[in-house]
Amino acid sequence: TLTTADTEAIRRNAPTIAAVTHSRRQILQVIYGNLNWSTVVQGVTPEFETVRNWPVTAGSFFTDRQEKTAAKVAVLGQTVVRNLFAPGQDPIDTTIRIKNVPFTVIGVLEAKGQSSWGQDQDDVIMVPFSTAERRVMGAAILGSVEMIYATARTTADIPAAVEEITTAVRQQHHIARAEDDDFTARTLEDMAGASAAASKVMGNLLLAIASISLLVGGIGIMNILL
Repeated sequence: TLTTADTEAIRRNAPTIAAVTHSRRQILQVIYGNLNWSTVVQGVTPEFETVRNWPVTAGSFFTDRQEKTAAKVAVLGQTVVRNLFAPGQDPIDTTIRIKNVPFTVIGVLEAKGQSSWGQDQDDVIMVPFSTAERRVMGAAILGSVEMIYATARTTADIPAAVEEITTAVRQQHHIARAEDDDFTARTLEDMAGASAAASKVMGNLLLAIASISLLVGGIGIMNILL
């Protein structure tokens, strides 16, 4: 249910927010020369670099002008660079193809490594959201997004920021006071708590399986001794 208009509503009505961006993602085949690699292509806005605190180590991130003009430019993650280019080769200003659309590489992202759930965060290509929407991924409804990211001005502002975001999006979606949200707002603390809870459940499950294995093994040994 999220749209680019929701991002603008948050930007206008959430004073504790320092920056906000939106994204759509899709797994696509990327070609460079005679090499190809399947990776996550994300359509984002220039604020993504600030919100996710993800700077480039070479070249630059794309600009507002490139976003507005749907420029065919791309910023690569380190894993993509390793799999498409020779060791030591500079990918800046080279041309890759995403769904047969040529993109000029303008930057390389700093390495982030694996996420807490084991996903390789560097296996990604960033392109302007407008370019992804119009030239690569397509959209049944223009302006629809999968996720909105925001960063608060300070850590102390996070609870207020969540409230402001929730209020702004509810107003944008014309949700009545008694109706439930048609979206979910989560902080990194919420996500970390969910990850810890899942790990605890998995640990208990493994403990139960190990206990059953020991019990069955003990019964088998007892029968052999008898």
